Amino acid sequence: MSSLTYINEQGAGQKHRDLCHYSQAVILGNIVKCSGQGGWTETGDLDANDIRGQVELAFQNVDKVLQATGLRGWEDVYSIRSYHVDIDASYDKFVTTLRADPRASPDLDCHCCSSVGISSDED
Repeated sequence: MSSLTYINEQGAGQKHRDLCHYSQAVILGNIVKCSGQGGWTETGDLDANDIRGQVELAFQNVDKVLQATGLRGWEDVYSIRSYHVDIDASYDKFVTTLRADPRASPDLDCHCCSSVGISSDED
């Protein structure tokens, strides 16, 4: 069995690792599994009032984590599982941002839910 390699880039990735004990990505052989990438800044801050900005940051964060694993970025993505707390406010921006990179056209499994991941309110 191959050994696992855990990836946590500096900044938000390491912060979330320290707070919640999970990695941004795990490499097993030639397979890379990424954790959910939110719309947080380099320092891990999240602006709950800027849904479109969160979408843009989430796409940038996915690209950053993929590159930290040694991949090229979005062109190496074959599947997306996306969660939206306000799909009416976020989905169009999501699709526009996805279309902006013609190198990638992955399959999509999209979900609308009441909450996801790390809250914007840190205690």
